[in-house]
Amino acid sequence: RSTDPHPPVRRLAKWLASQAQDVSISDLITAHFKENPDVQMATVPNDTHLFRWRVMESMMFAGIPSGKINMLRPVLEREGHPLTDSSHMSQLYIPLIEKREIEHIAKEHFEQHFTLIFDGTTRLGEAVNMVTRTITDNFDIRMRLVAFKTTLVHMNGDGLFRLIATTLQRILGIDLDYCVSYARDSCSTNYDAVNRLLSLSVNALNMLCFPHTLHNTGKHLKLPVLEEFSAAWLQLVPKPGAARLRWAAILGHSVSSYSTVRWWSRWDIYQEIALNFGAVPQFLADLDRDSIGDATTKKMLAVINNKRKELELELAAVLSCERLYNATYRLEGDRLELLLVYRTIEELREFGRTLGQDSSNLPSVAALLRNETIDLNTETREWFPAPHNKWFQGKVTRLPITTGAAARRKATFQVTYSEDGTSIEQDEQELRNNICVLKMSEWQSAVDMVKGAYDYLEQRITDDCNVPYHCSGPYEVCRVSQLLDPSFAAVHLIPSFVDELCAAIPAISGCSAALKMELDAYKLAARNAPALDHNDVELYTKGVLAFWRKEGTKIPAWRKVAKIVFTITPNSASSERVFSLLEAMFGKDQDLSLSDRIQGSLMLRYNKRSVG
Repeated sequence: RSTDPHPPVRRLAKWLASQAQDVSISDLITAHFKENPDVQMATVPNDTHLFRWRVMESMMFAGIPSGKINMLRPVLEREGHPLTDSSHMSQLYIPLIEKREIEHIAKEHFEQHFTLIFDGTTRLGEAVNMVTRTITDNFDIRMRLVAFKTTLVHMNGDGLFRLIATTLQRILGIDLDYCVSYARDSCSTNYDAVNRLLSLSVNALNMLCFPHTLHNTGKHLKLPVLEEFSAAWLQLVPKPGAARLRWAAILGHSVSSYSTVRWWSRWDIYQEIALNFGAVPQFLADLDRDSIGDATTKKMLAVINNKRKELELELAAVLSCERLYNATYRLEGDRLELLLVYRTIEELREFGRTLGQDSSNLPSVAALLRNETIDLNTETREWFPAPHNKWFQGKVTRLPITTGAAARRKATFQVTYSEDGTSIEQDEQELRNNICVLKMSEWQSAVDMVKGAYDYLEQRITDDCNVPYHCSGPYEVCRVSQLLDPSFAAVHLIPSFVDELCAAIPAISGCSAALKMELDAYKLAARNAPALDHNDVELYTKGVLAFWRKEGTKIPAWRKVAKIVFTITPNSASSERVFSLLEAMFGKDQDLSLSDRIQGSLMLRYNKRSVG
């Protein structure tokens, strides 16, 4: 039973919207034939045109090849409207459907602040897509695919600039003064294009994709043995076949998928191997016995047999990078990740600064090293609470006594502390927890494996790298934008911070005085706002947007600024997802699809239009 308190009203509203769309489509068709009276199907009744339009746009939305309309004609014509050959329908309706969608997009962007996110492929023939992000008056985040363009050759920065400028200004009629930022990855071509676009957009920022930066951070982990092993593993185990099925049986669930362009998908594979490493040698031996994988399997067995300790150490080290993996996923999406970037990256930077100073930095490495044989003089490090409240260094001065008279036998180890010579007895488990790993050569090796990644991240954030990869400017935008998080503002809102916010974002550069006039009102509202869950990005975003919907009318200057700033995204994930959608909608049987069919179909689906 429906829980909607007003189902008839909502159904009526939906029906009225559908009728309005039908009128709009009919008007467009009438205008087309008025301008082109001699084209095919000009004499077909308008209601038949409308039905054919709805059929074609539904096929486009679903990613179904137009040619299949011919196969579906018997069932589709049961509605009482005749169809025609799919080639004729494609020729007439696809350009009109695309034109209507472009006009719809242009209307949605009229005098609206927006961010443009764009990305392209790197093959010889290139596709470039452009996505915008706007904030509605009701504080809903609205993402729109505004263009999907194909080119014959790979574009340079100038060519990409011209394509974007032409699309936005000439085709869509968008005023670039309303552009708040351009979001891109670290590709030098994209950097060159944005630099040229900034000359046309007086208020725009150059925003780098932070998940892409973290992706490159992960690539700077130094794992030579693991990479040798995983190169063979990835050729065999994640792909469909007997090896995959056998590994899934060991895991008890499906095998993680692997993407060649995402470092963190490789981490998923590493984690699976590490957590089930005890089963790996026998798994590979069984594959080799049954001639599955041939030379690939033998390569993995060679690593297991000759470099097992190094492989185990590198797997333990990479397990400790889960915080980097989580941060990458956390900052990808079409939510308010902008307000969480600074906090998330600062946690990573702090970890990088203290890396190796305590065994808790790399717990899997510490556990692996503490599992080695305990000898005399094995060093320990143990925290003693009050009244001591300090660390004590010690070493094993006697092993368990397992021979001789029963009265002299001891199952415990003796540990003597260097500071005062005190000795205590510890059982094996307690002692292993206190073994000091910080001076072990293997510990330093593990630290070096991980440290390169965090050094790279620090270089990116502090601009100690090539100019196209500088992150300090976008990072400052993320820092000051936290003021629009009411939970942050309740504690940190001061006049000087307001000045920093307006100085960092050109689109609100003249708003400082108005914001300060409402400073006390915003702080009061922020202090009375419901608590926000910063660990759940989805819930956090809903909470922040709900605050501005409710309280924004009481602080209009802050509402205006929030509506502008929330258009900014710290990632290019929305643009990258267009290519995933392309792959899902257009299989090999549609390789010859024309550009208007591809762009129109992707727009309808990505922009979540109502069809049919």
